[in-house]
This record gives sequence, structure tokens and C-alpha cells, in this order.
Amino acid sequence: MTRHHLNIIGFIINCTWISIFFSGTPMMWILMGIASLLFLIFLSLGILLPNRNYFLTNTTRLNSDSVLLTFDDGPHEQLTPQVLETLRRHNIGALFFVIGKQAEEHPEIIQQILEAGHLIGNHTQTHPLMFAALRQDSVEKEIGLCDNTLIAQGIHPGTYFRPPIGYTNPRIARAVKKFKKRVIGWSLRSFDSVLKEEPKLLERVSSRIKPGDIVLFHDNLPQTEAILERFITQAKKNGIKFAQPKDLKTIFR
Repeated sequence: MTRHHLNIIGFIINCTWISIFFSGTPMMWILMGIASLLFLIFLSLGILLPNRNYFLTNTTRLNSDSVLLTFDDGPHEQLTPQVLETLRRHNIGALFFVIGKQAEEHPEIIQQILEAGHLIGNHTQTHPLMFAALRQDSVEKEIGLCDNTLIAQGIHPGTYFRPPIGYTNPRIARAVKKFKKRVIGWSLRSFDSVLKEEPKLLERVSSRIKPGDIVLFHDNLPQTEAILERFITQAKKNGIKFAQPKDLKTIFR
């Protein structure tokens, strides 16, 4: 049972209790309003804070001291190969959440990712910014099309999924269950899509990294590629151990 189900049950119990003990009084409507407001607050927090596992189980940390780097929104024609080269030099394994449309345009880079021993996850077909607002059939279509894009390239789509922006809701939870996906979140968000200045981006991730983290980067952003080498080198000097390609098959066990 998810926290969303518990919130619904709590709301029903509260409304039942209020209707029994305050029936026909002005206080009943006040208390009903408070109960409804609390329900909506918890619902909104569940959407905005996906790491709270409100609607579904969202893996945000590793059960080990290793650090897993994850990259969203690729593959990018120029930047992803450069990211792959940096990872190769340091013998680091990563999880790439690819957009289906990008995978269609750059199938050769998808092959490079897999040949280097990395993992690939589903990040929807077109990465709608309002993914959490889509209807049930549209949510399922986005996930299914991305899977089919990978299948068309002879690739097993696997189980890993990350919703755009990370937001979840009951519709996304149902789709995840239907496609038998495992949602992978993050414990350290680089905010590389916001921090355009390399020194600020490097300082943010370097000062916050700790064992067991799942780090969110984007391999389609030049500032991310630019700081990746320095970030890895600095983190290693500070004792951080990154997951290697050989570790990835059992990384979430």
C-alpha cells in the first residue's frame, strides 16, 4: 500500500468521523474543508517531492558505498560520446536515461553506450515537460514508444524508468506497473540545467557528493561535459568510489 492510498483512507475516515459527530452543524463544513485541504496538501507534496515515494517506490540511493552517475535526455550527437570517453578513462559505469526520439536519431550512440558496458533506461519518447499532466493513455504511449524504439534497434528496453522532471502521480504509477518498470530517482541533483556557469556547477556536485548517491546529470548539456572530468577526479581524491561497468548488473540489488 502506497502513501497515496493511506492518504485516501485517512481522508475517508476523517470525513466519516466529521459527518457522524458534527452532522448538521456549521462546524461540519469547516472541518470538511480542513480535511480536504490536508488531503490536497499531501497529494501536492507527493507530486512535487518524488523521492518521498508517495505514489510508487522510487529508488534514490544505492545499498552500497559506490556512487552511480546517471545521465538524462540523450543521446546527444557531440556531447554524449565525449561523456562516454571521460567515463572510459576512469572505468566508470553509468545509467543513461534516453529519450526515444533522440535514440531514433542517433542509434550509433546507443550502441556505443551499450558496448561500453553502461545501462540504458526509458525517459519517454518525447520528454513532454507536462508529462505528469498527461492522460493515462498518453503516459502509457510515451513509455511504450520509447521501449519500441529500443526494441527496433535490437535492444532489450529493460526495466529502468525515470519520468521527465521526476514528477509522479497515480497515472504514472499505473503505467509503471503495467510496463513492469522500476523508477530510478536520485539523491543528488546537479541542477546542471539551471547552473550554466561551470565553477558553480562543479562546486555544487563536488561539495555534496557522498557514498551511496545516485547523481542526476544531463549528457546533452555542454557545461556538464565540461566539468565531468574535474568532478570525477576531485571526488576520487576525496575517497569517492564510482560504480564500474562490471558492477551495473547488480547495482540495485
